[in-house]
Amino acid sequence: MNEEVVILGKILVVGSLNVDLVSYVPHLPKVGETVSSMKFQTNYGGKGANQAFAAAKLGKEVSMIGKVGSDEYGTSMINHLKQANVDPIGIQIENGPTGMAFINVSKGGENNIILVPGANHEVQRSDIDKYRYLFDHANLVLIQLEIPFSVVEYVLEVAAELNKKVILNPAPAQELTKKMLEKVHTIIPNETELQVLTGMPV
Repeated sequence: MNEEVVILGKILVVGSLNVDLVSYVPHLPKVGETVSSMKFQTNYGGKGANQAFAAAKLGKEVSMIGKVGSDEYGTSMINHLKQANVDPIGIQIENGPTGMAFINVSKGGENNIILVPGANHEVQRSDIDKYRYLFDHANLVLIQLEIPFSVVEYVLEVAAELNKKVILNPAPAQELTKKMLEKVHTIIPNETELQVLTGMPV
């Protein structure tokens, strides 16, 4: 029990930062159809940013590595995380757009989503090297699959080298190698992701 308390002391999140542009509509539009929105919201998202925000709100010491764009969304995202007491020192501003998700939600709760990766796809292995010292100070590393796959592999290598425990949210669903999974302490898939990982129906 005491070990778990120590493990959760300092958390490093490596991953995505998105802004969600959400339209609430009577029904999802068909091809070529225009539908008026009943309500519109701008929310902060991205699986990485959500993990960092939640952990900080629970009182944990959290830092994050990732990228936002040079637009107003990038600045507001960083401020949003600062207000939750996330240390954004590893979040770089990349020339171009911040990652965005355009989401339509119908009255019945159905949705469709268009994801624009933006700066999330500009995260590189060199960025992990630049902020490697954040791994040294962390007891736990959280990661997802919304940044380039090669960078995820490298994060797992660095964490294993430094003997850091990793929690992986394997989303969006894709196959992972046995070598990668061996470096993960805890994996938290949903049903679809579990099916992709195991190749078995769930």
